Amino acid sequence: AAGMLTALRGDKRKGSDLDPETKTQLDRERNKKHAKATRLRKKVYLKCLEEQATELAEQNNRMKQERERREANRRAVLETRRRVVHTMLHYRHAGVTDRNKWAKIVDEGRFTLALPVTPYRSFKRSEVVGNGLRILHGLDMVFADIRSIAVWMQ
Repeated sequence: AAGMLTALRGDKRKGSDLDPETKTQLDRERNKKHAKATRLRKKVYLKCLEEQATELAEQNNRMKQERERREANRRAVLETRRRVVHTMLHYRHAGVTDRNKWAKIVDEGRFTLALPVTPYRSFKRSEVVGNGLRILHGLDMVFADIRSIAVWMQ
């Protein structure tokens, strides 16, 4: 048994006295063990690859769902903005100065409206900024602008 173990280790000095049939048998056993170990390593490697592929597929699905959720959210925000702008323009055109109606579509404390400077309209010079825009902060300024439109139209 010690001679076989020495032969399996590749020690040629002590294993060289073996007969060819024993050497062939030892080589076969060594090759068989090596092939088995190789198959096991391959099996473990394939299992790792499968787990990695599954994990990547799940990550990809999560990312797709997140992207779809964000896109749906973006579309909803754009639709809300479109409706608000449409309603705001309608109120402005119709001369609506009911604070409750406006409060449903804008946050009065944060609402700002930028309009081009028009020479045929009355407005305060303090509303004009350097680039030719009038900036209206809050609903009171918007209502004053609506009244100015009404006066201009008469």
